[in-house]
Amino acid sequence: MIQMQTILDVADNSGARKIMAIRTIGQGKSYAEIGDVVRASVKEAQPRGLVKKGDVVRAVVVRTAKSIRRADGSYLRFDHNAAVIIDDDNNPRGTRIFGPVARELRDKVVYAPTQGRYRVYIIDEAHMLTTHAFNALLKTLEEPPAHAVFVLATTQAESILPTIVSRCQRFDFNRLTVADLAAHIKKVAASQSIKIHPDAARLIARRADGSARDALGLLEQAAAWSDDITEATVAEMLGSSREESLVRFADAVADNDAGAVFALIQEQVDAGADLRQFTSDLIGHFRNLLVAKEAPGRPDLLDLGEGAFVTLGKQSARFSRARLIDALTALSRAEVQLKRAANLRVCLEIAAVGLCLPEEGDAARV
Repeated sequence: MIQMQTILDVADNSGARKIMAIRTIGQGKSYAEIGDVVRASVKEAQPRGLVKKGDVVRAVVVRTAKSIRRADGSYLRFDHNAAVIIDDDNNPRGTRIFGPVARELRDKVVYAPTQGRYRVYIIDEAHMLTTHAFNALLKTLEEPPAHAVFVLATTQAESILPTIVSRCQRFDFNRLTVADLAAHIKKVAASQSIKIHPDAARLIARRADGSARDALGLLEQAAAWSDDITEATVAEMLGSSREESLVRFADAVADNDAGAVFALIQEQVDAGADLRQFTSDLIGHFRNLLVAKEAPGRPDLLDLGEGAFVTLGKQSARFSRARLIDALTALSRAEVQLKRAANLRVCLEIAAVGLCLPEEGDAARV
């Protein structure tokens, strides 16, 4: 059982400074800054009697929660609907939240909880509220009862009425960096006695695309795949292309060796690789080459190790800026065409051979 603390102890704890978000958008405050705002709000409310030391302890409210534990060891049980979550359980994801649901919420919000100070209403995907639902809740959201706290979670803040947004304390979360996710993956793996190599953790973090939930899901799959999680293990699990193949492809293009390009594509076909994924990985590799060429002192832009960035820098020296841009343009066009192509191999081969036939005078281009 988690050791519980009073809410003020938690507010003073550095661990409360980090608030993690999953698959959210927008450029906003750092996690530490958001934590500072939350801590300041709690500490500012305490002298005015809004929060009493020892009243409520640190707790994470989930759908199955029935009570939380006080610092003295006793339990504060939730009365019915002390925490009300309106999300995809009430309304399947992607569907609208209609007026009747909002009106029912509006009618019930006037009743204070029988235990505790607040009743918390969490509206997930708040942008899915219809106009009628917003109108039904407008006055309540603008001037909520003292005992009611509304949390509106959305990835489309611009869809929320300005009159409501102006009365909210707003936090815009950024996606997690590859470095943060990789560190989190290694920490979780260590806690579960899962052996994972640093390169494998970084590959999982890159594929998770800023989502802690997706990263842990991929870690779970990798643990079931192998007892010793290596980069090769993760690449095989994800269907990603081996780095060696991408480097050889780029070298073949630099040498204008169409035969080597055909051979590499044949290798992918023989291995049963997804040519769409291979094309996507090629785009990523040529993009990395362009960044390494144009920003040689910024390995942080690629979330790669120092050694990998140096290797990219050496290979990028074989290309002009214009040729890298042409390669990215051609591969990006091929990626779109592959989505509807009947013969994936021919589609990719046409684009790949074109990369080996630079225009005359290309070497003189910057």
